[in-house]
Amino acid sequence: MVPKKDSTDWRPVGGYRALNNQTVKDKYGVPNILDFIAELHGKTVFSHIDLVKAYHQIPINPSDVH
Repeated sequence: MVPKKDSTDWRPVGGYRALNNQTVKDKYGVPNILDFIAELHGKTVFSHIDLVKAYHQIPINPSDVH
């Protein structure tokens, strides 16, 4: 905890460089919603999938788990 410069409040601080160096970058970022909507323009066929529990039912090779 470190005191704020112009206040009597405290703020938490931490050294995260080592953790950041170990972090694996995401290969597939979250798409921009406006770009996604633009891609739908002119399309006529759409589908809907209910995947509420599907995420936990996908088998993962133990060697792929980080």
